[in-house]
Amino acid sequence: MQLQHDFKSLKSFLVDRLQIALPGQQAQLRMVPPYRSIHLPESGFKKSSVCVLIKSINNNPHIVMIERTDDGKVHSGQIAFPGGKMEVDETINQTALRELEEETGISSAFPEIAGSLTPLYIPPSNFMVYPIVSFLSTESKFSPNISEVKRILEIPLSSFFEPGIIDVHAKHTSVRGLVTSPAYRVGGVVIWGASAMILSEFLALFEKN
Repeated sequence: MQLQHDFKSLKSFLVDRLQIALPGQQAQLRMVPPYRSIHLPESGFKKSSVCVLIKSINNNPHIVMIERTDDGKVHSGQIAFPGGKMEVDETINQTALRELEEETGISSAFPEIAGSLTPLYIPPSNFMVYPIVSFLSTESKFSPNISEVKRILEIPLSSFFEPGIIDVHAKHTSVRGLVTSPAYRVGGVVIWGASAMILSEFLALFEKN
């Protein structure tokens, strides 16, 4: 599978693609850690939203991700999409854009929302995550929130279509000890867990039905 889109054509493609049936949980499960439950609870969970932001660099699409600070929390140090807990009276879209601004400094007025992916439940933190896909066409500088974000990554989308991108990652976690999981290795970083599962569904949008 190869990426055949520049930023402008990608934007047009995804706006249309996100209006029809999504790849869903089947695509998410390609990157599921072996210990993770695939059960989706009907209630009792907290809600959060993340922003799958596509940025144009010389008309080439890049995915914006963050490396979280090593703060000792459940998702400490992981590569993730900007996002966080939904506040009272917020919509999913508002949460994603607010968290994007708080963590990266990109004004919530700039990204254009294309649509959403399938919600994903994260057992360790009891969050149901709602991924939002958006585009950043303007020239904007990042200003990471250093209390939450160690660095901001701009990864060429085409990198995820290279052969051998998926590997097995071993990680020591505070909750489960040493665990192994399928992961994406790209640009010198490892993307695993919930972020990899969200990314897997996003990449599946480009597969021919």
